[in-house]
Amino acid sequence: MTDMDNETNDMDNETNWDDELESLNDQEEVGEIRFEMIADRFMSIINEWSEVPVWALPPQMNEDEDSFMEMKVSDEPFDGGIQTTMGDISALPLMGVVADIIRELFIEGGGVVDLGPENLKEHRHRMIAAIKAVMVEGILISNAPDWSDKFDDAAKGLRDFS
Repeated sequence: MTDMDNETNDMDNETNWDDELESLNDQEEVGEIRFEMIADRFMSIINEWSEVPVWALPPQMNEDEDSFMEMKVSDEPFDGGIQTTMGDISALPLMGVVADIIRELFIEGGGVVDLGPENLKEHRHRMIAAIKAVMVEGILISNAPDWSDKFDDAAKGLRDFS
């Protein structure tokens, strides 16, 4: 055995690798890793939910053109329904807000859309309202009969971060 092998062997025998590994992962790092794992579990469920197939009929004017027919969404095919996903349907309100803001900026700007910070700041209340609506929808989904057990399983350990 060479001197180098003896030094390595001595170092291996003197090192408590469990202590060394623990010192690499202090509580904050462990907490961050656990939080990321829980967030990934939630994202996995949300991705699954967003791919659920649904059939929808966009809102439209009735034949008499005096009344408006709301959007119709079903988990089963129906006459005139277009197959899409829950993710596509859930994106519609936010996309509508963005489209309205851009339309207003286009009109106000005389055909030029200025998406500068000041213009966007004027419309932030609409975005905040849309985000709040999305959050409420998420809470409702997490408590829906078909999804609540999955969300409960994903949330295990989440309250330990308070």
